[in-house]
Amino acid sequence: MTKLIIITLLTLLISSCTDINQTENKIVEIENLRAENDSLKKIVSEINNKYVFDSIFVKTSNNPENTLKLNSDYKMDIMIVGYNLDKSYLVAYDKENDEKINLDTLSHKKGIYKYNTKLTNDLNKVFIDLHVENEYGQKVMGTLMDHIKIKN
Repeated sequence: MTKLIIITLLTLLISSCTDINQTENKIVEIENLRAENDSLKKIVSEINNKYVFDSIFVKTSNNPENTLKLNSDYKMDIMIVGYNLDKSYLVAYDKENDEKINLDTLSHKKGIYKYNTKLTNDLNKVFIDLHVENEYGQKVMGTLMDHIKIKN
């Protein structure tokens, strides 16, 4: 009878230790999930304070004053344009008696870089390294290359 009581007590003791270990493991797991949740909330909060675009592209625009003559200056604007397919828009309008009239939705552009060079050859090559980076979004990297031919 004594052996049966000892075996029963040992079984209960072992199972209670297992329950305590499982409880401690669950507490640690919950603490880890809370920490992960807090860091994700921080990331979402930072992203909510930034402009996030579905897509970006690079557009170049030559200055209308460029003569394309030998030893002349050549100017170009390089624009990085970001947009969201259906989430962003601008509307222009006139005001008449504090009412908006002649509403017109506009396309938008952002991020203009100025490039200047001197045209010293009949065919001038332009190379520009492009790096658009963000801590959370996709990175865009590449090389822009253009040929500028002198007019005779």
